[in-house]
Amino acid sequence: MSALGIVFNGELGYAGGISEVALRERLSARPTKLDMTREFSPTAKEYPMKSLLLLTASGPLLILTSHESLHDQKLLEELKHKGIGKFVAFEVPLSLARERYGGHFQAVESNLHETDDLRVLDFNGQRVFQLFRFDELGAPILQEQP
Repeated sequence: MSALGIVFNGELGYAGGISEVALRERLSARPTKLDMTREFSPTAKEYPMKSLLLLTASGPLLILTSHESLHDQKLLEELKHKGIGKFVAFEVPLSLARERYGGHFQAVESNLHETDDLRVLDFNGQRVFQLFRFDELGAPILQEQP
């Protein structure tokens, strides 16, 4: 374990938000190399994974979702249930999120279950803003639910 993260398959990866013990257990249970082309879920062929930066009242969040669109009513209901009814969203290219988060992205992606369709990749606003420039993001989407 280094001060910055973990060494995973020869690369230094960010491991924030995952306890060292849980990460070691997860890595020891998977001795083979992870397939980085793995789909988000079994239904991912119908709905590819998306990475979204949400600017919310409580701060920025970077999420992974298998919902087809940010306008998907089920996704909006899930967000509202979590207290996020009003936000500005930007689509983050998935390859860019995977590259910037390295091992942490792999850990979040590999820990998904069939029923998961929304996962938080990062809730540290300062880190999110340091990792992505606005010119790397999609057009802003404004969302406000009653």
